[in-house]
Amino acid sequence: MAHTPLHTVYLTALHYPVYALGLGRRIGVWFQGCSIRCDGCIARDEWEVTDTGQTTVEEVLGRIAGFSPVDGATISGGEPFDQPEALYALVLGMRGIGIDDILCYSGYEYRRLCGLFPHTLSSIDVLVDGGFVNGLNTPYAWKGSDNQEMVILSANESIISAYGQYRNETRRKIQIIEGHSGIFAAGIPTQEHAEALRNGFI
Repeated sequence: MAHTPLHTVYLTALHYPVYALGLGRRIGVWFQGCSIRCDGCIARDEWEVTDTGQTTVEEVLGRIAGFSPVDGATISGGEPFDQPEALYALVLGMRGIGIDDILCYSGYEYRRLCGLFPHTLSSIDVLVDGGFVNGLNTPYAWKGSDNQEMVILSANESIISAYGQYRNETRRKIQIIEGHSGIFAAGIPTQEHAEALRNGFI
């Protein structure tokens, strides 16, 4: 019998529960590596791909299957679409174990992703797209700069309704998480607070 090949993926972090990026109690997956590298990015430590971040999608899904209860998953980075095969395998695997709300962040614009990765977009529920623009402030809690858009892709009426309301959320949450490589913050700070974090003031 032929064995299904393992899908290599490079991650910065996998954490549960996450409350600061999306609705409810979520699984957070942070991809490692980013070719976009926006000026002012708060996640510069996730730009490079390192051997310490290497794992397999299958191993990640095995860990995710042990998390309960789960309201959804949020995939961020880094840039998830810089590892398109691994991202697609991960999303399909999440669907296969019953995760019904998948939110994905990308620095690429929706229109570009439609042309390159329509199969992946058809398998996620919500995309927040667009590169971070330093100085373009936003009042909304789910994005870092005002150019970014929330694209609701799901046909599920409850998800459409929930994220339709979440679009207007202005109360930001920052969750401090202790991971195997140290302490990191999950969530999207204001640009003022992001600058302070980069400079080590808070």
